Order: sequence, then C-alpha cells, then structure tokens
Amino acid sequence: MRASTLPHRRHIVARRAPSAVPRRIRTVRTKPPTEPPATKPTGKPIEKGAGKAAEKAGSRPKVSLVRRVNLLRRTPKKRRVSLRKPAAQQPGKWKAFAPSTGPRPGPVTRVVRAIGHAVFHEYTLATLGSLVLAIIMTWPTMRHPTRTIPQDLGDPLLQAWQLAWSGHALDTKPGTIWDSNTFFPEHTTFAYSDTLLGFAPLGLVGSGISAAILRYNIVFTLAFALAFLGAYALARQLGAYRSGAVVAAAAFAYAPWRWGQAGHLHVLSSGGIVLALAMLARGHGFTLRHGYRPNDVRPGWALAGWLVAAWQISLGFGIGLPFAYVLALLVVAAMIAWLATPRRLVLPTPPAQPDPIPDSGTRPGVTESEPQVDVIEFGVMRPEPADPVQPTQPPQPPRPPREPGPIGRWLSRRPPVPKRLLGADVLGGLVFAAVGVFMAIPYLKVVDEHPYARRGVDELDIYSPPAYGFLTAPAESWLWGHEHSGLRATMTAPNESALLIGFVLIGLALAGLVYSAWPYYVRFVLLVGMIVSVLLAMGTAAPFGGAVTYLPLHQWLPGWDGIRTPGRLVLWTTLIAGLLAAGAVSAFVERARDFTIERGFGPYPGPLLRLALLLPLALVLVEGVSASGHPEVPRPPAGLAEAAAPLLILPSDQASDEMYMLWSTQGFPPMVNGGSGFTPAGQSEVREVAAGFPDAASIRLLRDLGVRTVVVVKSMVAGTAYEAAANPETFGEDIEVEETPELVIYHL
Repeated sequence: MRASTLPHRRHIVARRAPSAVPRRIRTVRTKPPTEPPATKPTGKPIEKGAGKAAEKAGSRPKVSLVRRVNLLRRTPKKRRVSLRKPAAQQPGKWKAFAPSTGPRPGPVTRVVRAIGHAVFHEYTLATLGSLVLAIIMTWPTMRHPTRTIPQDLGDPLLQAWQLAWSGHALDTKPGTIWDSNTFFPEHTTFAYSDTLLGFAPLGLVGSGISAAILRYNIVFTLAFALAFLGAYALARQLGAYRSGAVVAAAAFAYAPWRWGQAGHLHVLSSGGIVLALAMLARGHGFTLRHGYRPNDVRPGWALAGWLVAAWQISLGFGIGLPFAYVLALLVVAAMIAWLATPRRLVLPTPPAQPDPIPDSGTRPGVTESEPQVDVIEFGVMRPEPADPVQPTQPPQPPRPPREPGPIGRWLSRRPPVPKRLLGADVLGGLVFAAVGVFMAIPYLKVVDEHPYARRGVDELDIYSPPAYGFLTAPAESWLWGHEHSGLRATMTAPNESALLIGFVLIGLALAGLVYSAWPYYVRFVLLVGMIVSVLLAMGTAAPFGGAVTYLPLHQWLPGWDGIRTPGRLVLWTTLIAGLLAAGAVSAFVERARDFTIERGFGPYPGPLLRLALLLPLALVLVEGVSASGHPEVPRPPAGLAEAAAPLLILPSDQASDEMYMLWSTQGFPPMVNGGSGFTPAGQSEVREVAAGFPDAASIRLLRDLGVRTVVVVKSMVAGTAYEAAANPETFGEDIEVEETPELVIYHL
C-alpha cells in the first residue's frame, strides 16, 4: 500500500511535570505531506511521459483501476473504547474483549443443571452417606422402631418421654412447658434434667407410646449422622482432604466410649457442636493451613454458626455448658490475636513515570508545573506551540484533618474488621446469649428450691475416671468390650469411666504430630488442647486430686457445679485427636498424589493407593461397632389410662418411674412418679411413707398432696417394699378398691 494515499497520523503527547497527573495520548489527523517530484539517478527531473515508459520497462508494478479506487477509499472509522465510562454504558464496544459464548440454555436446561449440581454436591453426598452409615452402625435400632429401644429400659425411656412432652406442651400450653406432668405437685419439674428442648418440633408429630418410641429411635440415629456430618464439615473447612475428613468424622461419631453413653441422648447429640464450629470457621475465613483470610469471610455462615450453637445449648447443659465456655475462650483468643496483630502497611503506589522522551527544555513563558506539549511523528519530534496560559485563582489551602485521639490512633493500627461480619457476630452472639439465659432461668430456680441438687466433690469422686479409663472400652463395644471387662470391674461407675477413644485413632493422632498437613505450631496447639482435655475429663482423679485442673472450674465457673460427670469432656479429646488424624491422612494423600505425578500416572492414585487411603477409615469403623442391646418396651397395663389423676403408681423407684413416664404419654396425666438426675425431698418422703400403703399415714399424706388414685402394678411389685399393696383390702368406707388382672386401683 502506498504511503502517499493514506491519511497521515501524528501523536501529540502531553508531557507534564513529575508531580502532575500522568499524561494522555491523543491522535490528530493532518494532511499528508506533499511528495517531492521523482528524479533520475542523475538528479534531474523526470520528463512528462517518462513515468509510463518506466512502468512499461518494469521499474514500477502495474496497478489496476479497481485497486487504485480501493486504495483511495477511506477506511471506516473504528469504535473507540473508553476507559472512563463503565462497560454497561458501551456494551457494543466491549464485545471484542469478551470470550465467545454459545447459545444461552433454556429454563428447563438450567433447572436440570441446578438440580444435578445440588444432588452431586460434596455435602449432599456427605449428608446421604452419614445417614446410611448411621443406620448401619446403629442397627438393629431401625428394625423394629416402634417396639424396641437402644441400650436399656432406663434413661432412654425418660428421654423418649421428654421428646413427647415438649411437643405436647408446645401444642397445648407453651407457657407451662417447664411444669411437666411428673413429680406432682412440684413445679419446674421439666428442668430436673437435660430437657432436649431443641427437638421439641419433632414432638408435634404423632402421639402415644408407639410414636414416642419411634421418635426416640429416629433422633437416636440422626444424632450419630449429625455428629459425622458436622465433624466432616469442620475438618474440611480447616483444610483436610476428603479422606482425612472422613476419618476424623468416623472417629468422632463412632468412638468406642460413645456406646457406653448410648442411654444418654443429650450426650450423643453433640453434632451441633462441630457443625457450629465448622460454620463459624467458614464464616470467618479461618483454616488451620492458612489462618485468617479476609477474602474468604462469609457473614451469613458466621450467623448460621451462632444459631446452630444456640440450638445445641437448648438440648441441655450437660455438654452444652462446656461448649459455651469453649466458644467464649475462642472469642477471647480471637480478640487477643486482633489486638496483637498490627495493621499491614500498604505502601503508596508511586506515580506513573512518563516514557523516556528527549527533553527539549522548557519553553519561554511556561513554568515547570505547566504542561509542555511535544509532537511525536514517526521518527521526527519537534516542539509545538502550547495553548496560552489562562490565569487561575490560587487554590484554597485544604482544611487540616482532625487529629484522632489516643484510642483512635491505637485502633487505626489494628487490622480492619469487615462490618457485615462484625454485625453477624454481634447478632448471633446476642441470640446465643438469649437462648442460654432462657434455658438457665428454670435451672437456677430448681437449684434455688432444691440446694442439694448441686453436685458436691464427693459425687465427683464417684464419676471421675482413672487414667487407664481412657484405654478401657465400655461393655457395649463389640471389639474390646469383653476383653476389658477386668478393668471395668475396678471402676465405681464403668459407663462413665470407660472412655476409650479408639486405639486406631490414638495411633493416627500420634502420627499426626510428626507427619501432618498442619503446620508445626498448629500441631503443638492441638497437642496442648488434647492434654488439657484429658486432665479435665479425669476430674478429681487428675494429679493433685484435680486441685489445679477441674476443681477450680467447679468452684468458680457459673453453672459448672451442676456437672457431675467430668468424663464426658472426653468429647473434646476425641475431636482434637480426630483433627490430628485428619492432618496425618491428608499428608499421606498429598504424598500419594506426588508419587503418582512423579511416575507420570497423573494426579489420581492407583487402586492400591486408594485402598491404602481407605484402610484408616475401615479400622476406625471396625473399632466403633456396637454390641448394645435393644430390649422391647413393655406396654402399659389395661386400665391405667382410665385412672383418675393425679395418681401414684407403685412400686416407685428410679427405674420404674422412668417407665411410668413413658406410659404417661397417653394423655400426660399428672402423677407423683418421676425420674431425673436427682431425687426431690418431697418424692423421697412419698416413697418412704407409701411403703406402708394402704395404711392410714400413707393415705393421709397422699390426700394432703391431692392424689386421687393409687395404682399398683402386680407384675412389678413382687419383691419390693410395696408388695403388701397388691392385696386388695378396703380401709374405711370412703376408699374404693378396683382390681383387674394386671392392676389394683385404689380410689382415694
């Protein structure tokens, strides 16, 4: 293309002083320069007509007429993209910068893709897997879910009644939920033990004894599933690979010591603890590998974590109170870390330096601070006259900024906190505190009315496990239960003292201290936490009688004196050991991936390595298999539901009363019977006096209490102090006795 036929361009560069705004480049069109006449080699002008002869001779290529017209035609002006305007205001101009996209999918395709993404999401599969694994590991709980109950006919029956009563109270009179139908005529009787109030919505479905047993079995199975899912989510959020997270989840949910607590649903329901910690860690962008990452902050997840923590507190203070103090400890640690961490210094970006252009000097009449304009042509540069300088007003001096005070200066040196995250933490913390206060008020009232409900040091001595208890499995362990029977025989409370977390888990945790995906300082912190949790779980059996470990908490922390079983703090030992094990397995996964890449097989391990990754999970699950019994629940005798309330059922003791509580789910009649973590003084007096029933003293006491009916169960009274009451006799004209094949009913 001939240069003489195209418009000539020259670039004007605004060159400014170093303190001025960076320069801009603008394009100016000018007329093309005139072409000098062609000359011969001798320097003389070429005569007319000589050019045609030269073309014919071959000195210049022949150009057709169409080609000449195209060369003379002006090229179309291209669209210019502005860097000042947003892309939304110039959509057509930015299409050249966007990648090519295919046709937009229709609504049906988008819905199908969304459903597929949700179904095959990692946590969807983890949820389904945790449910299936829970059914398998707790089998045969769901074989006859309306007739049998796990473990024994003691505390599980009490907790089945609790689930039913909370739903019944919400459906009828929510304001009287704390005044249950048991322990008549006492008040606030629902707070005599951990209430499992968080499961109250499940009590709204179904009524009667069969529904109560089915509800308990479902919640029992879901408790293990939630523990597995929560531990998996926590390990994944903290930075473990899937294989490591699965091992940590299985170790936490199916540790052998849990089967010794199979009759305590409020202890098994610890999944909310790990799930809340996982959500809080995700909301605050925290991992064990990278620490706090501000770009990963999710305020919504933080708020959800606080709500799950509040729900966990509503299940009871047995394990909920230590969880609340752990959260408080984490909040204090986060505040200390924020106060001790200075704000990261961000150096100001230096102004853009102009391209190196030969300086032609400052022109006369133009100061250094004013722009100088140079014209840069293709290889040629010459000065161009600048615009006349316009007189300007002297700039007003800016108002000096207000000097911050000492607190402001100190806070300005701290790392910034996202406002939405701070708001989520404040709101979630307030909800958590409100639920804790709501749950604590009735318990404080119970302690005020029954001071002997507080746990003394003598009772702690009974339930404090020895050091070898952490290596002893409960009787319900399928693998180690029979082998450790000799060790359990030396314990005063075997179910609360046999606290084996699993030998496989112990080995993986020790390996995680040496070879792990976690940094060294994280392993050290986890090791310290594990040792502290063991010392606290030992209670008064710790060194120096627990004088420097557990007893200060029992004496000074509010509410801690209501905990009589220190061994249940092994839950935190299991969680920390599971995280150490997850670090070890994750490091092995990384090494296996590097091993396959080094040998050219890609990032995916072969079959043998995959089987090796599944081996720790298989060993943990085998060690967590249960041998718990599933007895069939006796049905209430015929005629019991028609007895006039308030009533007293004989014989009366802790085990029998818990069965009567389940029977009372048919209508929830007020009854003197009841079982809990302590025995009220009034109930002890009734049991003692009723041993002589139907004598005059017992009848007088029961009438003063307002009892209308005394029911004696013939099949249960034999061999007890109440055996004489099974012989129907009439004492006075105002007492009516009714006898059935299974009951003796006294109408007072």
